[in-house]
Amino acid sequence: MRWLLFLLFGSLSGLSATLPEGYGSLLLGRNVTPEVELAAGHLADFLEKDFGIRPNIRRIPLAGRPSGIVIRTDPYNGQFDSDPLTDEILIERTEGRIQIVGSDNSSTCFAVYRFIEHCLGWRYFAPGDLGLEKLDDPPAPPASSGQIEVILYDKALFYSRNLQGLGATGHPINWRTWHGLRERFAFNHTLHRVLDPSLFDEHPDWFAKDPAGVPMKPPFDTPHGYNDHPDLSHPEVRAHVIRQTTSALKSSIKNSSQQVFPTVLKSPGIISTSISLGDSFVFGNYPDSYTWNPDGYIRRWPDWSNHVFDYSNSIAVSINQLWKETARHVSEDRRLYLGALSYLNWEDVPDFKVDSSIVPYLTYDRSQWYDPQARASDLELVSEWAANGPEFLGTWDYMFGQGFLIPRSMINIVRESIPSVYDRGVRAYFSQVGAQWPYDAHTNYLASRLLWNPNSDAERLMEEFFKEFFGPASEEMEAFFTSAEAVWMKQADAGWWLRYWRDPWQAALLKDSEIIQMQGLLDQASAKAKSSANQPSPGGLRPSRFEERIKETAQLFELTRSMIDYQRACWELQSINWETVSRKELESGLTLVRSCRNLRDKLISTAAQVSGSSPRMRRAGDLNWIFIYDSISASQQAIEWLLEDSNARPFGMLRASKLKDKRFSEADDSRIWHQQFMDSENQHLKIMPDGNGFLVKDTRRGHLYQMFRAKEGMDYLALLDLQTSQSPTGEVYLEMDFYDVDHQLLGKSPRSRIAPTHLYGESQRIRSFMRAPKGSIYGRIKVRFFELDPGSEVKLEWIEVLELDRRNP
Repeated sequence: MRWLLFLLFGSLSGLSATLPEGYGSLLLGRNVTPEVELAAGHLADFLEKDFGIRPNIRRIPLAGRPSGIVIRTDPYNGQFDSDPLTDEILIERTEGRIQIVGSDNSSTCFAVYRFIEHCLGWRYFAPGDLGLEKLDDPPAPPASSGQIEVILYDKALFYSRNLQGLGATGHPINWRTWHGLRERFAFNHTLHRVLDPSLFDEHPDWFAKDPAGVPMKPPFDTPHGYNDHPDLSHPEVRAHVIRQTTSALKSSIKNSSQQVFPTVLKSPGIISTSISLGDSFVFGNYPDSYTWNPDGYIRRWPDWSNHVFDYSNSIAVSINQLWKETARHVSEDRRLYLGALSYLNWEDVPDFKVDSSIVPYLTYDRSQWYDPQARASDLELVSEWAANGPEFLGTWDYMFGQGFLIPRSMINIVRESIPSVYDRGVRAYFSQVGAQWPYDAHTNYLASRLLWNPNSDAERLMEEFFKEFFGPASEEMEAFFTSAEAVWMKQADAGWWLRYWRDPWQAALLKDSEIIQMQGLLDQASAKAKSSANQPSPGGLRPSRFEERIKETAQLFELTRSMIDYQRACWELQSINWETVSRKELESGLTLVRSCRNLRDKLISTAAQVSGSSPRMRRAGDLNWIFIYDSISASQQAIEWLLEDSNARPFGMLRASKLKDKRFSEADDSRIWHQQFMDSENQHLKIMPDGNGFLVKDTRRGHLYQMFRAKEGMDYLALLDLQTSQSPTGEVYLEMDFYDVDHQLLGKSPRSRIAPTHLYGESQRIRSFMRAPKGSIYGRIKVRFFELDPGSEVKLEWIEVLELDRRNP
C-alpha cells in the first residue's frame, strides 16, 4: 500500500524529517478491527508525507503508558450517548497524548479520517489519485501535551448514510469510508426472493390473479425484481414470509455462512432485515368487497398503499413477537428494524398507523425539485408519513450521474432537500448515484457532509471545494457548474420520477448559446490552470493536478457535445417527410444519413476514449440507453425505397373497428387492434368516430399494437403519422417485433420516437424498419406511450406497414 501512496504523492525530499512531539507511534486499541488498522495505516502515510517520517503502528501494551496517538473504540465513553443508532467520534488531548475514539469500529475509522482532515488539513474531494488536496492554509497539528481538551466531537445526525454506486477507482482509500457513509438497515427488494417463482407450480393460489380470478405465473422463472407480486392478502403467503424472515434472523445469530433470504444486517445494538416488495406493479384483481382495493391515485399511479402496508403490518407484528422470543432465549440484545420500500404505487400514507419497527423508505427523485409543485408535494408526503407510526423514516433518492451525459449540478437541490427531509423525520438516507465524477464530485461531496450534519454551512463547503479543488481556475469552474445547474433548474415542465434518466432526449435541454458559454468557461479554466502548473505545490502534490482535473471535466463535456450533435442530426433526419420531397432532395438525404452515421461513430469513439482514460469516467462508456432510439436505418430504408421505386405492398393501415387484448389473433385482419395499458389517472383511449385513428390521453405507460403475417428475410418499413404537443419526455415511439410459429419473440427493431415537439413541430411522421428474422411467421407493429404530459393527448392519424419486395421491382 505504501508504494501506491509514494507514487501518488511523489518525492518526500525537502520535508523536515521531524514528527510533532508524541506522534511517533499510532497505538491501536485491543478490540479494533482490520478496517481500523487500515485507516491507521493511511494516517501514518499522511504523517509521513507531511513530516518525512512514518510513525510505527502497534497495539496498546497491556502495561505501561507509551507515548503516541491512541486509536480505539469506546462505546461507553462519557462523551457519547447510549443510542446504538448514532455514530459518534471524539478527538481529544488527555493525559499527555492525542486520542482518536469512535463509538464502534466503523465510527473509529471515520474518526481517523476526520483527524486527517481536521488536524492535518487534507481533503478527499473525489476518489482516486486526483481527488486528494491539501488546504492552502492547513492547521497546525494539535500538540500532544497540554491541558485536557476536546479537539473535535461530532455525531452523525442521519443514522444511515449511503450514496450507492460511486464506483471503484483503484485508490487505496475508500471515499465512502473517509466521509463516514454507512448503511445500517436492510430495506431493499426482497419478496421476489423469499417467494421464489418456482413456488407457483405448487402454490399457484399464492400469486396475483387476473380479472377472471386465474393465478398469473411470474414472467421470469428465477427470482427477478420485476416478477409479478404474490397475493399479499393470502394468509399462507404471509405465514411463509414470516417463517422465512424469522429463519434468517435466527441464522444471523448463529453467524451461519449459509445464504438465506431476506438478508440480515447487524451492527452494535441493531439488527435489520427487509420485508420489501420489488419493482413489479401487478397486484392482482380483487372483488369489490376487498377492503384495500385502490380508491385513488398517487402521482398518477393507482394507490395500493393500504394493500401493501396492511400486509407489512401483519407480518411485522408476528416477526417482532418471534424475534423477542428468540432473542430472549439466546440473550441477544438488539433492536429489530424492518425496512420496507414505499415505492410508486404504494408511496402514499396508508389510512392506518404503520408498525413502529417498520422503516418506510420513501422513493422520490428529488432532482425534480426544479418544479416547485413537485417539491411541495414531496415534503408534504414526508411530513404525513412521519406522523403515521414509524420510529423514523428512510428515503431512497436518485441523485444519478450514471444515465446522464449532460452535466447535472444539483448543489441547490441537495443543500435544501437533505436538511428538509431530516427536519421531517428522515434518519436513513439512500441514493442511487453512479457518479460521473468530473461532473458530480462537488454534489456528492456536499451530500456526504450534509448526511453527517444537515446543519452544515453548504455555502462554505462549496466555496472550499471550488477554491481548493480547482485552484487558480476556481471561478471559471464554479461558473461552469452554475450554468449547468441553471439549465436543469429552469425547466418549465412538471417534474416526475426519473425524468430524463437514461433518456437521450436530455440533449434538448442545452441550447447552443449555453453550450458555447460552458465550453468557453472550460477553455478559460484550462488556460489558467496551465499557466500555474510550474508553481510550487503543498504536500508533494502534482503541480499539474488542477489542469488534470479540469481536463477530465472537459473530456466529459466533449462527450456531452458529441451526444447532442448526434441526437440533433437524428432528429433532423427523422423530421423530414421524405415521401413528399423531390428526387434531388432524396439523394441529399443519403448525405444526411451518412452524416448521422459518422456522428454516431464519433460518439462511440469519444465515449470509449473518455471512459478508458480514467476510472472516474468509466460509466461514460455505456451508450446502450442512447441507441435504443436510433432511427437512422428506418429513415435510410425509406429514402432508398423511394429512390428505387420498387414494389411495396402496403397493409395494416390504421382503420380500427375493434380493440382487443389478445396477442396472436386475427393477424390477417388490419382492423383489429390490441391494447395493453397500465392504469393511470384520467387515462383516455378511443377510436376516432370515422374509424381512422386513435386518441390517447393522460397515459403513463401502455401500447397499441396490430399483428400481421410476415415472411422471413423480407424487409418491413412502418410509417406512423401523429399529432401531439408532448414535452421532450412525453414519449411516443414506433417499434416492430417478429415472432415464430410458437409465438416466441425473434427480434425487435430499434425504437423510432417522436422528436421534441417544441423544436420539430406537433405533426410528425416516424418510421420503423426491420428485416424479418429467420423463422418469422408474425410481425407486430406497436405504438408505445410513456409518461404523457398530464392533460395532453396524442392523435394517431395513420399507420402503414410496407413489405419492401426489392426482388421484384
